Amino acid sequence: MVERDQRGATLIELLVVLIIAAIIVGAITPIGRSWVATAHVSKAQSVLTQAFNKAKTEALKNPNKVLTDATNPTVATITVNNTAKTITVSDSSSTTIWSDSFDSDVTITLATACSSKILLNNTVQFLNSSTPTTVDNTCSSYTIAASTAQTVTGVLR
Repeated sequence: MVERDQRGATLIELLVVLIIAAIIVGAITPIGRSWVATAHVSKAQSVLTQAFNKAKTEALKNPNKVLTDATNPTVATITVNNTAKTITVSDSSSTTIWSDSFDSDVTITLATACSSKILLNNTVQFLNSSTPTTVDNTCSSYTIAASTAQTVTGVLR
């Protein structure tokens, strides 16, 4: 009998390698999703912090000379739109002075008293969105959540 020089891999060997590769990919995928969700939450937190810093600057500058005892002492407003996935900062005349977006799998929830807006007066005090003449420090708290259960809670300072 003549011996044949065997080169390459058998079908069984190839199938074993493919099965091992599939198991490794299946094990790594949840880690990758978690990493992406964490990155999205971090980006949203960064965007919210930037918005707050822009609003603080606007409130302290107070270019429209809004007084603290005015009927509406709001100097700067931060608006979180979870549908459009944007955060905007507007001045006392409702002109947008800054805007940015966050990822589609992220939701930003503000304190109940604030709904979807954070109002600041000219001394950078948080105001209640339904009664803007009332200082409400609970409006400084927020929760940012991603669709894969990554959640961060914080306070704007």
